[in-house]
Amino acid sequence: MKKIILAIFVIVLSAVLLTACGKTEATKQVEALIKAIGSDVGLESEEAISAAQEAYDNLTDEEKDKVGNYKKLEKAKEKYDKLAGLNDYIAQMVDSAGTSFSKDDFDVSGLIGQYEEMVSVYEGLKDDEKAQIVGFDQLEDAVAQLKDYDTAAQEAAAAYVKGFMEVYKGKGYTITAVGCIKQIREDKEYHFFSLTYKDKEGVEHNAYSTARFVGANVINTIIARPDIFFAAEPATEDTDCLKYGNVAIDVEAAVAAAEKMTVDAVPASTAAPETTQAAEETTAEPAAETTTAG
Repeated sequence: MKKIILAIFVIVLSAVLLTACGKTEATKQVEALIKAIGSDVGLESEEAISAAQEAYDNLTDEEKDKVGNYKKLEKAKEKYDKLAGLNDYIAQMVDSAGTSFSKDDFDVSGLIGQYEEMVSVYEGLKDDEKAQIVGFDQLEDAVAQLKDYDTAAQEAAAAYVKGFMEVYKGKGYTITAVGCIKQIREDKEYHFFSLTYKDKEGVEHNAYSTARFVGANVINTIIARPDIFFAAEPATEDTDCLKYGNVAIDVEAAVAAAEKMTVDAVPASTAAPETTQAAEETTAEPAAETTTAG
């Protein structure tokens, strides 16, 4: 009798264990979807990965625990995210190198800072993975252009700082920060600048350019019109370079370069016509698109 009871207990226990280890049709379907992703994960794998992940997310916790190849899905997602992320970064840099810059676009200096990291990731890819990255051949040219923007902005910043130093000579002011918004309009590079300075008492003040200018050969123009280049408030929120600058300016380098510059100050009455026009436009419509100084 005891042997019969023991045999029945073993049968029942085995049935319970088999039931517990069994996989539902939903679980099997998820495993099949993961298997369908394949071993060669690339940018074209997005749809298969999304389908497998969505099906997995719809499982119960018990069913999820029984998905035997879920790690394969995790690895596939990781590889796809790396490729897609690198592709997006490169496309952004290449596409943005010739566009207009504003606070809603991109950070010029930030993109340059990401360049080495992107190259490192790219070089670590397999040949078939590299082939999926669109535009990498154009990246070097785009980065070179962005670096030119950075260099031109630094030179223009030195001119802006020099103008401030000349206008407020003897005041004992110390420049502590310079902000720059760089714009590209019809293949011309324009700059808006702002700066922060401390007075003799150590109190900080801000000065804003409400007119934009091209290049670094504008020191006399800046000196002649301090009202539009060192205003107490920005022309618009979008021209607040201290908040929305898209090129990082090295303050110490700008000040050092400014100190080496020599200028012949121009009286305000002889200011260039385009500067006068900039002042009028700034008063009528204080927007970045319409304030231009030469």
